[in-house]
Amino acid sequence: MKTLFKHLNFYPCGGTLLAALLAIPQIPLQGSISNEKAVAQQASCPAGTTQETLNWGTTNFQTANFNQTFNIGGVSTNFQMTENPAGFIRDQPPQVIGPVPYGVVAGPYGGINSPYLRWGIDATQSPQGNSTLTITFAQPVTLPVPLTLLDVDRDRQDELPYQDQVTVTASNQGQNVPVTLTNIGSGAVAQIVSNNVARGADPRVGPGNSPNDRNLGNVFATFAQPVTQIRIVYESGPLPYAENQTPQQDETIGIADITICAPSGTGSIGDTVFNDTNGNGQQDLGEPGVGNVPLTLTLPGPDGQLGTADDTTQTTNTNANGNYSFTNLPPGPYRVTVTPPANFSEVTTGGGRQVNVTLNPGQSLDTVDFGLRQPLGSIGDTVFNDTNGNGQQDSGEPGVGNVPLTLTLPGPDGQLGTADDTTQTTNTNANGNYSFSNLPAGPYRVTVTPPTNLPDVTTGGGRQTDVTLNPGQSLDTVDFGLRRPPGGTIGDFVFTDRNGNGSADNGDTGISNVTLTLRNSTGQVVSTTRTDNNGNYLFTGLQPGNYTVEVTQPSDFTATTSRTLTANITDTNSENLNIDFGFRPGQVGASGETNLRIVKRITNAFKNNQPISGVSFNTFINDPNNNDDDRLQQAGRSPVGQINLQPPLNSGDQVEYTVYFLADGTQQLQNARFCDLIPAGTSYVSNSLSVNGISNQGQVLSPLAPLQDFANICGGSNNKGAVVVGPANIPGGQTGLIRFRVTVD
Repeated sequence: MKTLFKHLNFYPCGGTLLAALLAIPQIPLQGSISNEKAVAQQASCPAGTTQETLNWGTTNFQTANFNQTFNIGGVSTNFQMTENPAGFIRDQPPQVIGPVPYGVVAGPYGGINSPYLRWGIDATQSPQGNSTLTITFAQPVTLPVPLTLLDVDRDRQDELPYQDQVTVTASNQGQNVPVTLTNIGSGAVAQIVSNNVARGADPRVGPGNSPNDRNLGNVFATFAQPVTQIRIVYESGPLPYAENQTPQQDETIGIADITICAPSGTGSIGDTVFNDTNGNGQQDLGEPGVGNVPLTLTLPGPDGQLGTADDTTQTTNTNANGNYSFTNLPPGPYRVTVTPPANFSEVTTGGGRQVNVTLNPGQSLDTVDFGLRQPLGSIGDTVFNDTNGNGQQDSGEPGVGNVPLTLTLPGPDGQLGTADDTTQTTNTNANGNYSFSNLPAGPYRVTVTPPTNLPDVTTGGGRQTDVTLNPGQSLDTVDFGLRRPPGGTIGDFVFTDRNGNGSADNGDTGISNVTLTLRNSTGQVVSTTRTDNNGNYLFTGLQPGNYTVEVTQPSDFTATTSRTLTANITDTNSENLNIDFGFRPGQVGASGETNLRIVKRITNAFKNNQPISGVSFNTFINDPNNNDDDRLQQAGRSPVGQINLQPPLNSGDQVEYTVYFLADGTQQLQNARFCDLIPAGTSYVSNSLSVNGISNQGQVLSPLAPLQDFANICGGSNNKGAVVVGPANIPGGQTGLIRFRVTVD
């Protein structure tokens, strides 16, 4: 009994390691071939394909683990051997040929003088097993010559009994392909062949065992159609003439070379290197190609593997439009590497500076783009009080804090003032400074929104200034001078008087959009205005005289100061900037009715399951359009979170919403209902709903489900689902929250 091995043997005949398994399209046979059977063979490959073979001389053949994939003319081909049960594949050397006076040497196998693949099964084991060689092609291929199976035979009567049997099947992308086996050995028939099954012949009617230097046991396998997979199952035959005998020796077969018709033709790799001004990794409208950018193509050497010592390279540069192409390329793996010019600092496309691709035969691969972005810059400087109106910041002219500014960026068309423009906003700090950062080169527009008490812009560009930012530039000259116009002024502040003391204290915020009316000494209306987002207002350009300012009480507020105040303008330089009006949140009614106050905030956001950086969700931000947040803050329930979320969100990102509420009053609130529709473009995150301050924990209605008792509250169609809570009885003064998450579709 021979020692069992877990691998196949690859044999170069005649003692020379040709290392060219399956490499010769025609099979040379030893000795005379005058008695060979004529077998019809396909003389050539179909149009658009060429004969290709696997060259083992430049391939790392792993005998210890026969599950390998190789490239045959651009077609990825996998060879895998399985055994059932484990341990049946044998390492069997070729048989000895005749008397050799100087020692035992290995001879040919199946009568061929070229490399072959040979494997066996241990026929002495019980129960009998089998081995299967599976050959899988990455695409349908035609075999221009039959596949040759070697040494499918049987012993003579005077030897220990053994019998080879092979079954060959094939398929094309899962569909069966008919297989025909033909015995091709010279002389008497050595096999019994039936369709796709061949076994060694009964030695009483045929030669049975075939010597290694003869082709008596060889079988041709032909395939009716192109194939993507071939399976060769090798097992012991049934031994019909010796039912009481068990095979007592190892059995082996082999396969000779295999040739396929691989798609012919060379291909190309390329496309565009472009200026990705918005950094989104794709070439949008208005993002031009970048010319004269060097690119390198790395090609695998004879080993067919990238990243090894035998790799070679080609180089090219983009044309004026940013296009490039490497042409006349055979199929196989490649690597494309870009070398960005000095004025570009970042590659925005997914593969970075190098991309690995696989080229199919004749393919024009025109999707290997590289997005480049120039160094980022900034725009900003100072908004100041230009007291002398000369358009420049002189000594003693302070910066103005909390002034809103808007930056307008061109969209994909690269033009300002068109529909695809986008904007960013910021406010000046306490010193009047501001900055818009991380900006690519290009045209921009900066717009200032002057506060009420300084409505005139004295610098040359007026309220908006157009600038062009160079790559990496810090443009710190975009100043805005502000001042009040000539004439007397009356105004100041309408504020939330939380402690009701009639004066603006630290923490008392302004109330926006409140109407004020200015009357002269005869009661005639001189002017009307509204408070800005900070609660400020101003009447300007007034002539000397006595004036009265009346404020219109905002809803859900109670006045803590007089609603009518007087002021006197003594000359055209007179300033009355202390005419303030205070209001305390909440109306005082005779019935003491309890009001339900509601505030909604974004309290968290997640990208790739990680909280987004650079955004605080733990601070209170006053919403000038909603007085309820002031009331909640005063009642001790701080509605922290963001009103809007600036960072762009992508599919799969999650956003957390929190609805804060207050039963504002002393009486219990009866049958309160809450409804919040899931926003369009998002989907509710399962099991994310939580409710605090209400015993009823609520529910989530699926999209398009009837809203029932909540229809009038939801105020819209239930297209994406709805979060509903109630009806619930809430004690006066009770605060709480409703929180849930959504995923961006």
